[in-house]
Amino acid sequence: MLRVLARGYFFLVDWELYELRGRIFFYSLILDWMRLRFLAVVFFISSCVMFYRDDYMRGEMLKNSFAFVVFLFVVSMMFLIVSPNFLRVILG
Repeated sequence: MLRVLARGYFFLVDWELYELRGRIFFYSLILDWMRLRFLAVVFFISSCVMFYRDDYMRGEMLKNSFAFVVFLFVVSMMFLIVSPNFLRVILG
């Protein structure tokens, strides 16, 4: 898959979320070689934060809630990276 994306190809996916009074709400995402590299960097940095959290927050009661907040941040970054809509990126 990475070889295909490195040659200049990309994948565009549209998901229909719901329909309300004849209006269709959908979410689009695009995957190309640059976005996959950004995702890899985000996942690498977040994994380093999670490994650091294990030693730094040993004995803390809010250790799991911090992990959940980091997970939500990573998911939001993932959606911003794969979003083809520039307005959604700015407002995201």
